Amino acid sequence: MNALAAADLLAALLRTTLALSATYLLARGALRLTKSSSPLVHRAACVLALAQGWWFARLAIDVPWYDPPARRPLPAAPILEAAEPPIVAESTTSEALVAEVGAEHSTSVWQWQTVVVALWLAGALVAVVREAVHYLRFARNVPLGAAPAPEDEAEWLALQAQCNVRRPIPLRMTEDLGPLLCRFPGGYRLLAPRHAWRELSPEARMAVLRHELAHYERGDVWKSLAARILALPQWFNPLAWLAVRHFDEAAEWACDAAACGAAPEDAPAYGKALLSLAVGRAQHTVLNTAAQGRGLALRIGRILAPNSIEDSKVKKTLWMAVAAIVLFAGGIEWRVVARAAEDQVDRSNSPEHEKAVQLLLETAKQAWDVTAAEYDNGTVTLEMVYLWSRRLLEAERIAAKNKDDEIAALARHWKRMHVLYIKTKALFDAGARGGETQKVKSTSFYVAEAELWLANAGSQAPGDSD
Repeated sequence: MNALAAADLLAALLRTTLALSATYLLARGALRLTKSSSPLVHRAACVLALAQGWWFARLAIDVPWYDPPARRPLPAAPILEAAEPPIVAESTTSEALVAEVGAEHSTSVWQWQTVVVALWLAGALVAVVREAVHYLRFARNVPLGAAPAPEDEAEWLALQAQCNVRRPIPLRMTEDLGPLLCRFPGGYRLLAPRHAWRELSPEARMAVLRHELAHYERGDVWKSLAARILALPQWFNPLAWLAVRHFDEAAEWACDAAACGAAPEDAPAYGKALLSLAVGRAQHTVLNTAAQGRGLALRIGRILAPNSIEDSKVKKTLWMAVAAIVLFAGGIEWRVVARAAEDQVDRSNSPEHEKAVQLLLETAKQAWDVTAAEYDNGTVTLEMVYLWSRRLLEAERIAAKNKDDEIAALARHWKRMHVLYIKTKALFDAGARGGETQKVKSTSFYVAEAELWLANAGSQAPGDSD
């Protein structure tokens, strides 16, 4: 990756970082101000923020707004005579000189932009490997568990049959792990702590089972994985991982609502069950931040105040519309440009005119090719090369159908002058004829002049690597 591409990527990374951070902070503030309690709205806000980290490339939309500046003609090309004796090049060929000097001017792969991009990619890879290792260790160390009591298994199977679960999920009892719905390579498994489970009331156990089954029905395992993939480009951004955590917490709220929705009278017993299951659990068994600390307190508060769980349909619709607008706005670059009608080059459309233009362009190309070849052979002067590059440029500008074509013609002239400078500089470094100081300065001026013309046209030099 060259320095130009690395710099562009870093600029896009900075832009997406700022967009994600601002979107998440504004979304959290708006959710608090509107007192939105819908898990769907909260999760959509998190996805909206995380998606901003992927808008590396944006769709450019031009907004015609102002009148373009008048087209600037190039200074008149001088009429030169071959008053100077031709310069005979040394034995070293022009192609070899261009390759040698081009290698000296090539962008180093160890420039700081490239190093930063490499570190960013390495960090993303480390994040993926870390999550994979964490999952494999968890799957390997989780006990298989013992068979539950017949009445517990009957309740769980009946609940799954009621929800039309095609492939029954086994219930296994552990010493202190769970309640937890796990996805293993072989399928799902529900883990429950044996001793704490027996201390719960039948109503509380049923509510917990409905909560875990809701995770399965909603596909929360895969949604949580998708959220982490969305956060991957922003692995270094703490706000990205706060958005992921908030996304997981909202999933718990939704499943709590499903657990209590079928039997609202069981809400107090379910809240007590969450509290008793969280107390005394080993630190490594608390796999969800919503099951401890402030997350647990918030969940219990929402369970005991079920009327605040759902927002009105109008508020949900409004939030979804705002989210869609912000999401797509992050992937669009609005550019204020000249009016399209004024951007076209004024010309006649008659067949005679077009034929004359093509003839002018073809003869200019042929004259340039001959002049460049004779300069390499040492039979024409440096100024004649410059003159015919200018004349070819003018022919291409006349044939241009729009401003982009004109800029492309200016860029080609710049490239021809840049190659001429490289050849002259190489001869200067080798102490050969044709590399006199005056000629190095002249070709350097030609390049600077071409860059100025590009700047006046609203563009810039392509770069050494083009």
